[in-house]
Amino acid sequence: TLRGKGEPLAKIELSASGGVVGETFADSLGDWSLRPAVALPEGAQVLAYAATDAAGNVGPAATQSIRIDVTAPARPTIVAPGDLRTLTPLLRGTAEAGSALSLAVGSTVIGSGVALADGTWSVTVVSGLVEGEQSATAVAVDAAGNRSQHCYSNYSSRTPNIYW
Repeated sequence: TLRGKGEPLAKIELSASGGVVGETFADSLGDWSLRPAVALPEGAQVLAYAATDAAGNVGPAATQSIRIDVTAPARPTIVAPGDLRTLTPLLRGTAEAGSALSLAVGSTVIGSGVALADGTWSVTVVSGLVEGEQSATAVAVDAAGNRSQHCYSNYSSRTPNIYW
């Protein structure tokens, strides 16, 4: 849904790629919202808004560049940590560049970070691990808020034995 402000009670027409994709009317305060009648394709779009007042006068069109992204990022990966000898390991993996990562064991978040421009990420777990067999999950969320599917990695963690 797109929102804007214009002349009170004016008719607002929204165009994209040269075609009208919706129209609505501003309320008595000039506020309007519009859900396009057709789905806009993914990628860069230039939207044009035109307002027509009650007397039929058409105001100058305003434009706005937006990026449509409705595709979830690919499932991230966790480089299989295998047998850990610490409860605060450095975990690594790959994900869509710039996506936010959340790592969890069960419902406990054990770390978070952001994938670098090359798609790699690393997160040091600061708490939440216990000794024994466990399964970590990772999920990536891109800038548009699209969530990836979870990835899973099994590992065994244990604190090292120290003898005096």
